[in-house]
Amino acid sequence: MSRRAILRVVKTNYTPSAPWMVRVPQRLHRIEGARKKFFAKESIAKAYVERLAKQPGDYHSQALGLSDRQKLEASECYRLLEGRDASLFDAVHHYLTYVEQTKRSIPVSELFDEFLSAKQQDNVSPKYLADLRSKLGRFVNSFHDTLVCNVTVAEIEGWIRGLVLAQIRAQSMISQQEPQLDWRQTRQTYTRRSFRNEMRWFDNIG
Repeated sequence: MSRRAILRVVKTNYTPSAPWMVRVPQRLHRIEGARKKFFAKESIAKAYVERLAKQPGDYHSQALGLSDRQKLEASECYRLLEGRDASLFDAVHHYLTYVEQTKRSIPVSELFDEFLSAKQQDNVSPKYLADLRSKLGRFVNSFHDTLVCNVTVAEIEGWIRGLVLAQIRAQSMISQQEPQLDWRQTRQTYTRRSFRNEMRWFDNIG
């Protein structure tokens, strides 16, 4: 049975001028032109190992070549994932997807500026623009630097809830009546009457 090449740096006495050796995985023998590589400096040998590790193919050899620190880190990741019905691969894939989303996302304040710019190009009235700035400006102030991809539906609903209830309480103080606190009904009524256009903004976020 052939011996598997473990992807790691080994110190040898074969060549005193280049004591750091790396066994090249069999799948890369033809590409690298050798079964073993020798280096004068350990740092250069480790850099070579990192390059080989990025080559597709024998992942078993790569796993065997993990450092103690990497193994401990992987073990801790598995512990954190216990009972969550998710693998380490799932967690890493989810993180990489999230990173790609953040690269494409923009802050809420920047989206708001683009939204207002689009409305200005539509030749809406100055009064309408002022109304947008007044109502949505409060939301933008609350989530100014937050990336759009990080704003959750629950946060949007919570903010709208606070805005609606504040409006209801203000009206009840004027009319001296008890405020109507049926959330579903008041949300539908308020957004239909005075927040219809602004809801398109939240559609862009959510």
